[in-house]
Amino acid sequence: MALIEATFSDDLQKLRIKVPTAEKAIELDVKQPSYPRIDTVTLWKEEYNAVDQGDEVAKYLTDFLKYSVRLVRTPEGFKREPALEFSDSTFNQVVTATHHQGDTSVPKPILSVYYPDAFPFLLITEQSMAAVNDKVQTTLGQSIDKIRFRPNIVINGTTTPFVEDTWKSVSIVNKDSNTTDVFYGAGPCPRCTIPNVNPEQGKKDVDVRGVLNTFRRDARNGEPLFGVYLICTKNNGTIRVGDEVIPGETKPNPALMQEQEYKQ
Repeated sequence: MALIEATFSDDLQKLRIKVPTAEKAIELDVKQPSYPRIDTVTLWKEEYNAVDQGDEVAKYLTDFLKYSVRLVRTPEGFKREPALEFSDSTFNQVVTATHHQGDTSVPKPILSVYYPDAFPFLLITEQSMAAVNDKVQTTLGQSIDKIRFRPNIVINGTTTPFVEDTWKSVSIVNKDSNTTDVFYGAGPCPRCTIPNVNPEQGKKDVDVRGVLNTFRRDARNGEPLFGVYLICTKNNGTIRVGDEVIPGETKPNPALMQEQEYKQ
């Protein structure tokens, strides 16, 4: 699936899907579902409604993947909460204050996601990626691209690797509209084995997760960490390459395993 390309048209009205074995791409109308059949999908043992996108795109993807699949989208009015069991105590305090205690002194996070594992956004910095690549280069003899970690937002210009772990919030100022979107840092992202997959080949080639396990492990459960989950404070907005990024208040670093524990 890493080889499937999905891009939006400039006006965000069309979704274009292209597989490497087909000459042509398929385009789907974003505003008008192409096929009104309602199905269900299962995410982490929970079932949710989904709108099927039709036989044509299903066959297109099935022919490439060599097993039967359907493409679906969220229906109107879809509701699903993020996986707060993965968020840190600082973010959970914000949720309690704004959603349960009526605190209006700070922006209220939107506790809504569609079909991702846990949260709607993932942020990394170029400086943190460089620090990871130093370890990968030393251990595996090659560097890797940040696309392996599937970030939505990549920031350049920080001075310290992994400083994003300490951002309680971050504001992104759209340079065109001069509007500001506020995101809360919900907590560090535990990494699975997907970063081991070369996105250009669709095959596992190096043990990136194993490298993270040598220096970035959660003290609570031993999971390797890289990148931070984000939650926005509004349902829609636009951010673009080149927008100004302003970190807000800070919070403690995530508790990582001590150096001697990695050697045990």
